[in-house]
Amino acid sequence: MNMIKRIRNVFKANINSMLDKAEDPIKTLDVIADDMRAEISVAKKRVAEAMAQEKLLGKELEEYERSIDSWTSRAEKALKSDREDLAREALKEKGKAMEKITALKPQSEHFKKECERLKEEFKQMEERYEAVLAKKDILIAKAKVAKARSAAAFAPSTSLAGEESQQAFERADAKIRHMSAKSEAGRPGTG
Repeated sequence: MNMIKRIRNVFKANINSMLDKAEDPIKTLDVIADDMRAEISVAKKRVAEAMAQEKLLGKELEEYERSIDSWTSRAEKALKSDREDLAREALKEKGKAMEKITALKPQSEHFKKECERLKEEFKQMEERYEAVLAKKDILIAKAKVAKARSAAAFAPSTSLAGEESQQAFERADAKIRHMSAKSEAGRPGTG
């Protein structure tokens, strides 16, 4: 059992190491920004739907309030015309409209609060997104600088290459002088 755990841990470590090497931080930042943009899009739709529902509910309440005024007016006209039966019917309808208003007002208040909450959340999401975009640009610039520095650190230095070339040139010069001195020493009549 212990050996299986060790093998699993080694396997996980190797996989994580490969993923770390393969992961491009710039692409990761792009994916994060895209995900946030998608979340903002969904939140925007939710806010729009809630606002539409709130508006519909508000219109429905206004309609019932207008109907109350209308039924009150009809009841008054019926009483002036000595039609108590019509006045009673108008007052019943007015009562129904008032019941509807009583039932819808809490829902309307709930939707107003919900809309305000969603608007605030949406605003905060946009602010976080803008902050992430600003930080993303800074991090991308830092990543590019780090890559450039890393590449420069592993590239052969021109001053080092120049020193090596100079040393090779001096060795070649010394060798040629040595060969020249040797050939002059071996010639008859010199020396």
